[in-house]
Amino acid sequence: MEASFLNRCDPASAALLLRIGAIASTKSFSAYLVGGMVRDVLLGVTSIDPDIMLEPQAPSLEIGPFVQHLHDTWHGEFPSLAKPSGIVTFPRYGTAKLLFSTALLPGVSVIDFSAARSEYYPEPGKRPVVEPGNMETDLARRDFSVNAMAVRLSGTAGGSLVDLYGGKGHLAERKLEILHRWSFHDDPVRLIRAIRLIVRYRFTLTEETRALFDEGIQGRLLTTVPIERRFEELKKVFSEECPLEILAELDRYSLLSQFHPALSYSKELANTLEHLTRSLTERGEANISGWKRVFLALCDKLNDRQFGTLIEEFRLNKKLASELRTLRTRLRDNAS
Repeated sequence: MEASFLNRCDPASAALLLRIGAIASTKSFSAYLVGGMVRDVLLGVTSIDPDIMLEPQAPSLEIGPFVQHLHDTWHGEFPSLAKPSGIVTFPRYGTAKLLFSTALLPGVSVIDFSAARSEYYPEPGKRPVVEPGNMETDLARRDFSVNAMAVRLSGTAGGSLVDLYGGKGHLAERKLEILHRWSFHDDPVRLIRAIRLIVRYRFTLTEETRALFDEGIQGRLLTTVPIERRFEELKKVFSEECPLEILAELDRYSLLSQFHPALSYSKELANTLEHLTRSLTERGEANISGWKRVFLALCDKLNDRQFGTLIEEFRLNKKLASELRTLRTRLRDNAS
């Protein structure tokens, strides 16, 4: 057994994950830790994103009853940890979230669960068609080799790493490699994820991935993604530790305008964001989400009509749209 992976985790996280894996076994599931947490732990980076894939004995997307069971028995299984406050399920995609109103572990307020699945994209940029699968098909549908590793949480092999695409070696080399040549074509937001990972971890693209990345940019593939999904991906950029560096890279690759033609980057953005943050602090509103600050700074040069059009075209819900308009107006009034 390769116990070294869970030895890299903090003891509380390792114990929690292995216990969930043991509970899954009693319900005829094999459980795996997948995604960003596996990558981050191998890099020695603190991760707050537990994502557990459940492989049933017979292929199925139905994991809701298991997550409900975990919710209902949580206090008995984990009496020293915060209790879950609710569940959100997405049966069509075989996913569910176990929510916590107070931190379960430092920085952790959600555990994501997903059924092992396969998927295909009927059209570039559109949502995939999801079908039941197994651990191998689930890893095969992912974006980059460094995100396509899993750690077994069930059975005697608990703690062992599954690495079908050389992700661990690519991590050591700080390389990003997509799993197949149609990856960017199927889901163009992977172009954005590539840049986020390049900036966050100082990765570089492998030669083949670089060629396909450039092809995707030149083909303006991001514009095939529904605009509301583009905005969700932009929010992730705004929430990064180095959002301005990522925005600069997006602009360098002519991708920022593919989110929306009205958006552009300039070197003045850092000063604009600093001024905006100072104004919020002076107004006693320092708790305004970081992504909202970056968004408002990025939109600072737009006039009110342009800003209103942008908000409408991104199809934000009424509450969020109103909040952003009001915040922008207050900041501008304060500046004048």
